[in-house]
Amino acid sequence: HITFEPEPVDWTGFWDRLPTLAAAGTIPDILQMDAAFIDEYVDQGVLADLNDIPLGGIVDSIIVDNLRIDGVLYGVPLSHNAGGMAYHTGRVAQYGITPPWVGWTYDEYFAWALEAREKLPDNMWGITDSGSWEGFQYYQMAHGRGNIFQDVGRTFNFDRELWYRYMRIYQDLRDANAVPPPDSGHLENDPIADPMASGDVIVVGKTVGSVSALERLMPGQVVAISSPVGPTGIGSGWAQATIFMSVAENSRHKEAAKEFIRWFISDLDAGKILGTTRGMPINDAVYTMLEPGFTRFEGIGRELLQASLATNPVPFSPIGPGWIEWRDLYNSEYEAVAFGIQTIDGMYRNLMNLADDILARPR
Repeated sequence: HITFEPEPVDWTGFWDRLPTLAAAGTIPDILQMDAAFIDEYVDQGVLADLNDIPLGGIVDSIIVDNLRIDGVLYGVPLSHNAGGMAYHTGRVAQYGITPPWVGWTYDEYFAWALEAREKLPDNMWGITDSGSWEGFQYYQMAHGRGNIFQDVGRTFNFDRELWYRYMRIYQDLRDANAVPPPDSGHLENDPIADPMASGDVIVVGKTVGSVSALERLMPGQVVAISSPVGPTGIGSGWAQATIFMSVAENSRHKEAAKEFIRWFISDLDAGKILGTTRGMPINDAVYTMLEPGFTRFEGIGRELLQASLATNPVPFSPIGPGWIEWRDLYNSEYEAVAFGIQTIDGMYRNLMNLADDILARPR
């Protein structure tokens, strides 16, 4: 018999609070973990080894093997996930723009943005400005150069030549008013400030879960497609499980926690209650049970997953442990470049100086 003490908290608040709980040794017995952060908490030694949870017939063994870190499973996946794109079909038709498609290349993506610029009003844009470090990382990976943070953050793999090319492409797009200005204030999935829901942008990057939220905001207007493909045939979208349940290493109830996690992803009644709240269920038996009752809202996530899988997607690659400071610097420097108060050369120097400093720190 298991009882719970739930502690509701919003998404941002959860991840802001977790480092403090981890440092104090007071994280919950069971907690949601994310691919963007799991390496960091494994590195801190706060997550339990879950290799002994019997997942045969529940989760594909290939998925499980791909999620092990140094041979150990620290998080049991809850759902399939993928990164891709979506576009507003009504506005594409209204302004006579070529409909975006699955498998478009980066060259075609950037050319499409310029076509959209020619056909849209001045206060609308085809694509967003890809200002985050992830945008460049997946561009680098799609060019066959690998992810930026490797060996659990101990290796920094940053292609200088490719980055300069990427930065100049977006500078040219800003100069042509082909992406929104840096002060646009867009917020993903916000009914008013979301770049697509607001009516400002035609194509946006989405995941399996977030594209469903967008469909809820604009029923029948959202079409899921792939992210651009690089010149080597590698897609810049990713496809793998990214949401997990983990157990605290210092939990006094490890065995009960493991039993609960297995039940949570295998029990059909539990799956019926959860539905697609955490994305498409990782257990095929649960998905098959739910599928006949799916609306367009649930089904569009599956379409995005299939679009991503069709383009040779890369693995999901989060920030390396110890590199949060570098991520924050990247974001602020990119914003300064977009506003014209920093140069691309200056941004590069600052990023490399901080990278050298982080690599020199003891781990």
